[in-house]
Amino acid sequence: MSYLRQSHEIVGRDIERRALFALLADAAAGRGSLAFISGTAGIGKSALANFAMQEARRLDYRTLSGSCYDLMTTPPYGPWREALGRHARDVDPSTTPLWVTDDVALQGLAGQHELFAELNEHLDGLAASQPLLIVLEDLHWSDRGTLDALRDVARRVATKQIAIVATFRDDEISEVHGLSQLLPAFVREASPLRLDLRPLSSEALSELVAPFGLTAGDGARLVAYLDQRAQGNPLFINEIVRWLELADTLQRRGDHCSLGPLDAVSIPPLITQVINQRIARLSDATRQQLEIAAVIGHEIDLDLWSHVCGCDPVDLDESLRQALDATILEEVPGGGGPRFSHALVREALYQSVGATKRRSYHIVVGERLSQVTTPDPDAVADHFLHADDSRALDWTLRAGLRAQMTAAWRAAAERYVQAADLLANDVGRQLERGWIIMSAGSLLRYDDNLRSTQLIQQAVQLGVDTGDRLLHADSIRNLGIAHCQGGQLGRGLAELQAGTAIVESLHTSGYEIGEEQRSENVIRALISDGTYQNQAVTGSREPGAMNPKLVQMKGLQVHWLAQSGRFRDALELGAQWAIDDEVLRQTGYANTQWARSALHGLALSQQIFGHPEEAEVLWRRASSDAALVGDYVVEAATLGRLLFGAIVPYYADNSERVIQLFDEIRHASQRGELQAIGPSIAEFCEFYTDLLAGRWDTARMFERRMISSSMSIFVNLVSPLLGLLARRQGRSTEAWQRVYELLPEGPATRAGDRYFVTGLAGQLLAADLALDTGDLDTAREWLEAQDQWIEWSGASIGRAEAALGWARYYLRAGQHDDARDRAQSALRDATEPRQPLALLAAHRTLGAIAIKQRQLDSAESHLAHALALADACQAPYERALTMLDLGELHALQQRTALARETLCGVREFCVPMQARLALARADEIERRLRSANEHSTHGLTPREAQVLTLVAAGMSNREMADDLYLSPRTVERHVANIYRKLGVHSRAEAMRYAFEHELTRRPST
Repeated sequence: MSYLRQSHEIVGRDIERRALFALLADAAAGRGSLAFISGTAGIGKSALANFAMQEARRLDYRTLSGSCYDLMTTPPYGPWREALGRHARDVDPSTTPLWVTDDVALQGLAGQHELFAELNEHLDGLAASQPLLIVLEDLHWSDRGTLDALRDVARRVATKQIAIVATFRDDEISEVHGLSQLLPAFVREASPLRLDLRPLSSEALSELVAPFGLTAGDGARLVAYLDQRAQGNPLFINEIVRWLELADTLQRRGDHCSLGPLDAVSIPPLITQVINQRIARLSDATRQQLEIAAVIGHEIDLDLWSHVCGCDPVDLDESLRQALDATILEEVPGGGGPRFSHALVREALYQSVGATKRRSYHIVVGERLSQVTTPDPDAVADHFLHADDSRALDWTLRAGLRAQMTAAWRAAAERYVQAADLLANDVGRQLERGWIIMSAGSLLRYDDNLRSTQLIQQAVQLGVDTGDRLLHADSIRNLGIAHCQGGQLGRGLAELQAGTAIVESLHTSGYEIGEEQRSENVIRALISDGTYQNQAVTGSREPGAMNPKLVQMKGLQVHWLAQSGRFRDALELGAQWAIDDEVLRQTGYANTQWARSALHGLALSQQIFGHPEEAEVLWRRASSDAALVGDYVVEAATLGRLLFGAIVPYYADNSERVIQLFDEIRHASQRGELQAIGPSIAEFCEFYTDLLAGRWDTARMFERRMISSSMSIFVNLVSPLLGLLARRQGRSTEAWQRVYELLPEGPATRAGDRYFVTGLAGQLLAADLALDTGDLDTAREWLEAQDQWIEWSGASIGRAEAALGWARYYLRAGQHDDARDRAQSALRDATEPRQPLALLAAHRTLGAIAIKQRQLDSAESHLAHALALADACQAPYERALTMLDLGELHALQQRTALARETLCGVREFCVPMQARLALARADEIERRLRSANEHSTHGLTPREAQVLTLVAAGMSNREMADDLYLSPRTVERHVANIYRKLGVHSRAEAMRYAFEHELTRRPST
C-alpha cells in the first residue's frame, strides 16, 4: 500500500476539517445543521465525508450513510432507504419504518407528507439517546424525492442532535436539475455550511510528498510534475503517485525515497487510463471478477457476485484481497459488502468489458435480482435495459409505477419514457405506448412544463394513428391542462373542451368508460405477473349517471374557464355539472380534487361579479372538503384565495374579520407543513400583508424565496405583487420583467389567453410604469387593453382600478376635467359593490385632481376620507401616499411649516422601506416649497420677508434697524412695501397675515 495514502489521507483541507468538526460539536450540543461538500470528481468530497464519519464515531455518534450511484438510476429515496436499511440490520428492525425495506409499504403511504413524518420521527428517535450523523453522497445522481426528504429533514434539525453531510459534483448539476433548483431553498431554510472544494495548492502538494523524504530538488520535481499532470485533483494525484511507485520511478530506500527520471514515465492524461494501468497489474482472474462486480453496481453483494462469477464466495477471497490492497475496492463503513473506491474506478472497469459479455452479465444479474423476495424494480430494470432484454419493459414499468406511487414524479416520468422507447418499433403496441407516454407527460406538468407538452403531443398523435378515441381524448385533455398550467389558458381551454367533447360523444353513444381505463391502470395491466394489477373495481352506476371521466373534465373546465376570465361560462357549466351533489354522489366524485377545482372556479366567478358572500360559501365548502381528506395544503390555499379574492377586496376595513381568517389559514398551513415543499400559504399571506403594511424588508425576504420556487401557483400569484413592490422601490426594470412574466405578448395579449386576475394587475402595473416616465402612448396602450379585458369578461372587480388608471393618465396629460370624470367613475364603481381599498385610492385621486384645479376645500374633504380608510384598512403605505397629497395641499395653502412637518412624517416611514417612488415625490414637493420661499409667493423679497418676521415678533422700526444693521428710513421703506404687497394697512394686520399663512411662528403666550 502506498506510503502516501497511509500518512496523508487528507491534505490542504484544514479549514474544511475544522468546519466539519465544529458542525459535529454543535450537533452534539443540540444545534444540528446541514453541510454541503461540492466539487469536481476526485477532488476529495468522499475523503472529507469519511473524515466526518470517523470523527463522529470517535465522538460516540450514531452514523448513517447512503449514496446515489451512476450507471444506474437511483431509485426513489434510495440513499435514505440505504442508510436506514443498513442501520436496521444492526438494531431491532421493528423500530425502522416499513417503507425502508418494503416496497409495498412505500407505495401504501398516503404521500410524501406521511413519508417525511415517519422519517423525521425515526431520526428523532435515533438522535434521542446519542448524536446522529447522516452522510448522503453524490446527490448529483439523486432523484427529486431524495432531495425533498433532505430539505424537509434539514429545516427541522436546528434544535436537534443531528448533523447532515451531503456531497455532490457541482459541475454535473444543470439549471433544470432538482438540486440546482432547490439549493437556494436549502440556503434560505437551513443555512447550510458550504464547503466548495478547490484544487490543491502547490503548498499542499509539498505537504503531501513530504513523507517520502526526497531531497529538496527531487521534491520540487515531483511537486511540479504532479501539479502539471493532476491539476490539484487528489484522486489523480494518488493514482499518479501509485503508478510511479509501481513503475519503480519512486522507490523507497530505507528512511527515504528516490525519484528517477520522470521524462521516461508515460503517464496518461486521463485518469481512466491511469486506473486501467493499475487494473492491468492484477491477475487475470481478479480482473475478470472485478469486471463482473462493475456490472453489478457500486456496492457489491458478495452472494450475488459469487453467483454471477459461478464460484463459491470463498473463492473470491483472493480477488477481494488484491482489489482492497490496490484500493480498487474498499470496505463499507459500518459493515456490508465491499464497494468501489471511486465511481471512476468502477466506470473504467465497466467500459473495459466487451459489449456482448457485458450484456450476458447484466442478464444474469437482472435475473438473480428479480428472484429475491422483494426485488428492487429500478435495479432489475436497469440490468435488463443494459442487456437489451425483452423483460426490461415489464420492470421499467414497475419502477415507474413505484416512483409514481411515492410521489417521485420526475423519476416515474423518466421510467415511462424509457418504457415507451422500448415499444417504439413494435407496430402492434403503439396504443399501449401512447398511454405510457401520456402518463409520463402528465407527471411532468408541474416540474417541466415544456417537456410535458412535448410528450403529451406525442400521445395525441398516437391516439390519432391508432384510432383510439379515448386515448386521443385523454391526451388532448391532459395537453390542455399542461398548457393552462403553463399560462397558455386560451389554447389549453380549447384543448380541454375538445377532449371533453370526444368523451361526451363516446358516453352518449353507449361506450363504457371505466376506472380501469385510466393511464395508471393501463400501465398496471401491462405488468406481466399481476403483482401491480389494478385492484379497484369500477362499480355499477345508476342509469343515466354521469361518467366519472366526464365529471372530472367538466370540473376542470369550470376551474380554467374562471381562471381565464370566462366567468359567465364557468357559472353556467358549474350550475349544470360541478355542484350537482346527486351527480357527484352517483359517480363517487363528491369530494375529489376535480369537484374542488369546480368549486374554486365558481367561487372566483362570484367574487369577480361582486358577490363576496356567495364566493365565501363556495371557498369554505372547498376548504372543508380538502380538510376532510387530510389535504391541509389545499385547505390553507383555498382559505388564502378566500382572503385575497373576497375578504381583502370587499372587507379590508374590517380588521377583525381579516385577522380571524388569517388565523385559520395559519392553523391549516401548520397542519399541512409536512405536505408542503414550497413556501406555505401562510407565508404568502404574510407577504401580502407585509406589502400592504409597509414591512417591505420582510416582504423582500419572501420575494427571494419566491424567485427560487418552481411552483407555478406561487409564481402566478406573486409576480404582480413583486412587480408592484419593485416599482414602489424604484426598480423599474425588474417591475417590467414581472409584467412580461404575466403577459409575454404585452398589451396585445388577448383576453382569455392568460390568467385574468393577475393579468389585469399586470396591465395596470405596466400603465403606471409608463406614466412614471411620462410615456403616455405606452400607458394608453396598456389601459385600452385593460378596458377590453374587463368589457369582454363582464367583471365588476377591477373596474374601479381601471378607471383610476385612466384618471392618472389624464392627470399626467394635464387634462384635469377628464381625470376628474374618470376618478368619479372609479368612486362609483368602488361604492357598489363596496371595495374599501379602491375607495381609498379613488378619494385620494380626486383629492390630487382637486389640488391641481385649486379646489382646496374639495381636496381636503377627499383626502380626509382617504386617510380614514387607510387607517381602517391598516394600510400605512396608502396613508403615506395620501399624506403626500396632503403635504402638497398644505404647500398650496401656503402653510409651509405644516407641509414640511407632513413631508417629514412621510420620510420617516418611507426611508426604511426604500420606498423611492414616494420619497421622490416628497423631494419634489420640498423643492417647490424651497422655490416658493426663495421667490415668495406673496411677492416679498427675501429682505422683506425677513422684516415681516421681525414685525410679527413685535419689534419696532428702530429695533429692526438695529437688528438688521439698516437705517430706520430703509426699514420704513420695507414696511411700506410689505403693506402694499400684502394688501394690509397696519402692523396688526401684517402680523395676523404672517401667522395665518405660517410665514412666521406665533409667539407663545
